[in-house]
Amino acid sequence: MSLVAVISVASMQAANAALELAGYGPRNFSVAAYGAGGVTFAALHAWPDAAFEAAVSAIAGVTVDTQPGDPVARTAAAIAAKGATWGAQAPMLPTAGNAIAGTLYRYGDGELWQCIQTFNRSTFGAPPATYPALIFRMRVPGQVNPWVQPSAENPYKLEKPVHWPAR
Repeated sequence: MSLVAVISVASMQAANAALELAGYGPRNFSVAAYGAGGVTFAALHAWPDAAFEAAVSAIAGVTVDTQPGDPVARTAAAIAAKGATWGAQAPMLPTAGNAIAGTLYRYGDGELWQCIQTFNRSTFGAPPATYPALIFRMRVPGQVNPWVQPSAENPYKLEKPVHWPAR
């Protein structure tokens, strides 16, 4: 048995600080989960430790799962229950057929892309950066991305784009 916990990204910093003050080190909630506009939840997985489980369970707003089973599947399920996607579990961007609006995709070596509107990859088959009106690159927390020239479609100072209404 192990512990899987999920918390909103708005509460993540306070949750990590509380766990660190309790002696459990920094950045316990470190698995990013993506919603429609970016990182919306953070998760953690830990092996059995009753004191750590009690400390995590005491945090306001945390969802805790201690059921038996595959930790990867349980983490993915806990994140999906929040309406988010674990970046590592996102499907590859198709090379043919439709890329579906609102879906997080993997492309290349660790890149995550959010589809703005459904489009046919058979027609629009170039790398996703070619189509800023159809799909945009998501920021991976802790990953330093190369600088790119700001554009009207991808302004430099915006924290997250506003291409579609929130769900």
